[in-house]
Amino acid sequence: MLKKILLLLFLVSLPFASYAQDRVSLPVPPSKGQWAFALEDSLPLYENPDLKADVEYIELPEEWLKVITTVRDSENNLWCKVKVGKFSGWLAQNGILFKVGPKSKTASDLYDAYARKMKKAQKSPELFASEDPNECKAFLGFNPLGMSETSIQKRLGTPTARYTDYFEPQFTTLAYEFPHKDMTFDVCMENGKVYTIRLNNRQAGKISFN
Repeated sequence: MLKKILLLLFLVSLPFASYAQDRVSLPVPPSKGQWAFALEDSLPLYENPDLKADVEYIELPEEWLKVITTVRDSENNLWCKVKVGKFSGWLAQNGILFKVGPKSKTASDLYDAYARKMKKAQKSPELFASEDPNECKAFLGFNPLGMSETSIQKRLGTPTARYTDYFEPQFTTLAYEFPHKDMTFDVCMENGKVYTIRLNNRQAGKISFN
């Protein structure tokens, strides 16, 4: 029994990011509309967007699924309706990568302004990551820390993609992909509030968790 418990604790402690990187190998689809990509091989498909609804556990394909519609529940969690083979139903946001909007000119402009500042200071632009309010304000022009998802989107627009950690669902990331570079500007949230911002060398579909 002790060995089983230790094995379970080990499996739970494995970083989700390494698994998600293996699972997510496709770029965010350029097609208009919303799409969903499961970060797990099997996830519950609910009859209604409600954790108490009837559920069917199904194997999910390693491909993007067209989202029929989305809703928010009373706790502001995102649900999407999809069809997988003969099954149709609702996926909760945990463990799902959503393609939400187009690539972000706003994020690209922010980076260009940052790069100009660095070059003026005779420094090479570096990838940026900070939880410091003053550094975040210097980069963005305002302090995003503590802002809600709705508030940050009013400033930056719709993200290219968003994803919520399956094992630690308090973590959600909004990824703004650049139009002409394989880079994203990521807004990282914990329990619905921004706690850090980051620049990353990757496409929005190539995710890593906090």
